[in-house]
Amino acid sequence: MAVTGISHKEAVERQQRMEAWSGIIGWTLYGLLGVLVIAVILVLVEGRRTENRTEELRAAWDQYYLAFKDKEKEAGPKGLANAERIPILEELWEKVKGTPVQPFVALELAQAHYQEAVDAGKDPDTGHRVRVEESFKKQAAALKKALDVFNVVRTHWPNSPAYGPLAFEGAALCNEELKDHTAAIGILEEAIKKHAKHFLADKLRYDLARNYWLRALKTEADGKNAADDREKALDHISRAVSDVGDKDVSPYSWRFQARYLRSLLEKKDEALKVFPDGKPPAPAAKPAAAVPSSPTPSDAASTTPNPTPSVEKPADNATPTPTETKPVSEPEAKPEAVPEADKKH
Repeated sequence: MAVTGISHKEAVERQQRMEAWSGIIGWTLYGLLGVLVIAVILVLVEGRRTENRTEELRAAWDQYYLAFKDKEKEAGPKGLANAERIPILEELWEKVKGTPVQPFVALELAQAHYQEAVDAGKDPDTGHRVRVEESFKKQAAALKKALDVFNVVRTHWPNSPAYGPLAFEGAALCNEELKDHTAAIGILEEAIKKHAKHFLADKLRYDLARNYWLRALKTEADGKNAADDREKALDHISRAVSDVGDKDVSPYSWRFQARYLRSLLEKKDEALKVFPDGKPPAPAAKPAAAVPSSPTPSDAASTTPNPTPSVEKPADNATPTPTETKPVSEPEAKPEAVPEADKKH
């Protein structure tokens, strides 16, 4: 049987193809090995960076913890007062700058300033609200400080789901307390756009509706603007409580207040039945205990019962009886019984 031979030219071409493929395969293996080495290096570098970030974050939280550790123990169960917390938080603000702890410390500082504003309007002894010009000045100063810090957080971390909505809400609340409802409305509208799916979105809508309503109350003289604000307030508040319906909610919940405000905006009779004159109804008086007596015809005709029994007034020329001349403290003497033997004598 004849064997087909391979020409020299074909053998050379085959050899060249094998060498070409060998080179490609070799370079491919070298490339994969290089990629593997680079990947290992990147993993090690990223791991080291993550470890460093974790250490920095832990160190920052340790600074926050250590700053309050001893002072909280000294303060006792009541904790530190806001006047004591504010300097510590301001010092921490500089120490943790650039770390993830900074927005947390900033919110703590803003809330401390806001609480200072609330406390400035209360009597330190009784805790009741006082309306003094000096307290108004302290409140306004503390509110402006809180507003500045809230604005820093909502400017630098507006999209943070942890800090952004809280900062927007706090800034709007400060403006509301300062009677600047237009600024509060702008802040809340921006917050709803950025955090429409956040769990605080409904609460932000209620705050927005409340500020529209308060601004409408201030601009009642301008009927058109007031009507527009009322319409917007009703729209936002209806969307805020749409998922609640007629379900029972806690009287201390914002949803309860929102439903009442919606009833006012819709001009329903529900709010007027509860507060017809804008004030809570006075508690019902307890019925007086019945006193057994024999009322005269004039007493029976009277609309107000007289619990005191009537005493007959003696005449002017009447002779006073002995019992009437005795001192009140003197006991009434009783005659002693006479024995039968003494009666016979």
